[in-house]
Amino acid sequence: MINQSLRKNVKYYCVNAPYLRPLVSILLIYLILVYLLTSTPFQFSRFYLHQFLQFQRGYFAAFIGGASVADVALNLFMLFPPGIVLGMMMRLFSRRKKSAIMFAVASGFLISFSIELFQLFLPRTSSGVDIITNTIGAACGAWLAYPVGKFDLQIVISNLYNKDRIFYVRLILLYLILATMILFIPVTVNSFRNWDSDYYLFVGNEATQNRPWNGNLYKIMIFEEALEDQAVRRLFWEGYRKISPENNRSGLLFDYSFYDSQPELLGKLKDRLQFIASDSSQIGQHENNGFIFKNNAFLKSEAPASDLAELLKRTNQITIAVWIKPENLRQVGPARIISFSKDTDHRNFTLGQSGAMLNFRVRTPLTGLNGSEIQLLTNPVLTADEPQFVVATFHRGEYKLYVNGDSVSPIIYHTSSYLPLLLNLGKNKFGKFTFCFILLFPMGWLARGLAHSRIWKSVASGLIILIPFFIVSSVTSIFFHHSFDLHLFYVCLLNACLVFLIGLFYDFAFRD
Repeated sequence: MINQSLRKNVKYYCVNAPYLRPLVSILLIYLILVYLLTSTPFQFSRFYLHQFLQFQRGYFAAFIGGASVADVALNLFMLFPPGIVLGMMMRLFSRRKKSAIMFAVASGFLISFSIELFQLFLPRTSSGVDIITNTIGAACGAWLAYPVGKFDLQIVISNLYNKDRIFYVRLILLYLILATMILFIPVTVNSFRNWDSDYYLFVGNEATQNRPWNGNLYKIMIFEEALEDQAVRRLFWEGYRKISPENNRSGLLFDYSFYDSQPELLGKLKDRLQFIASDSSQIGQHENNGFIFKNNAFLKSEAPASDLAELLKRTNQITIAVWIKPENLRQVGPARIISFSKDTDHRNFTLGQSGAMLNFRVRTPLTGLNGSEIQLLTNPVLTADEPQFVVATFHRGEYKLYVNGDSVSPIIYHTSSYLPLLLNLGKNKFGKFTFCFILLFPMGWLARGLAHSRIWKSVASGLIILIPFFIVSSVTSIFFHHSFDLHLFYVCLLNACLVFLIGLFYDFAFRD
């Protein structure tokens, strides 16, 4: 009996206030976004709860924990939109402003408390100040849902709801363009424009002399382009003998060959990039065995490799190829095979050994000054009993690593790997999903609302979400030769499925 009465009331208000259903859907979607954003970096563990409980006076400190002005403003706004929606709903049900504000306060408190409770299991700080400011924000939103002087938000929402269909079609197209541009950010931002031209180029160690690499080095090559698979295999077949000037590739910056007793430097920078030994007694040079690095010895460019930095800045792509034989597989740090850096925290690029694995870092505005925000670490691929050909490439965010001509990297980083960094959402798969949900789900839901038939609702919402992905994938493949971003495809497809499933539930809940 109660359910039938409630259904009649809801149906009545849906007829007299048709924007009620969109308001409810907006509220639910917004709350999902809030819970996703406040659950980053999605590393739930009881360890953090135990850490909180064991902290002396932890409860009191958490409640009165300080907050910056930016944090207070953000927390006030976080539940402000839900407060508006709750206030509008209470107003539609003929409730007084005081009752609506009290309802928003109670709802805001429960939502904020549940968020802070979840954060006890995350590497984040729970704070009573957040609960207070979230609750105040919800109350302010409910207050604004009622007339304030001549301003009436209900009239504004009603007018917006009654806009022509063409208005919302244009809005979706604008959203589609914006979403596509955002997905292009990793490709455009992952450049070398923040490289430092004053760094030296090191072989076998870091400038701080605490990341030594020991072993045999036969050959080093650096190209101002990201070599394709076939070119990498061709270099492997050539071996580590010196290349003749007539076989010198146009993109080769330098080729330093240590195979014979007299090293030879070829390439564009052969006259502008010379190396000196830090400790010649610890570097042995033997015919057919290359340079043998021991202890903390290393090679260092005579002057800052500014020409190398400037040339690579023009192309925003690089290939590093080395013929090496590690002394052992216990070297970590990673041990620097070749590093264009200042110290252990500042670099342009580094190729290193970590046990039997390879580590490749490149500095861009997204990967940070140390190139560590996104770095490539392979599976165990190195051996210590024979020379190996290692090639590392980077082009606009896409890393690749090869050993003896074959790709060995289990993960090729591209657009989806960098997107979570834009909102500080972490680097795991949950961060990727959260970013794409924030960006694409509202667009799919809006497209679904414009469709008439149920079949077209499902098809339209799915297609509209996948369109930005296919545009970005096509452009990056044609102009940057990037691989197909399978991870981004999966999260876009998952968002399309969520729009479909949530839409079915929504239609069932509000069925006539």
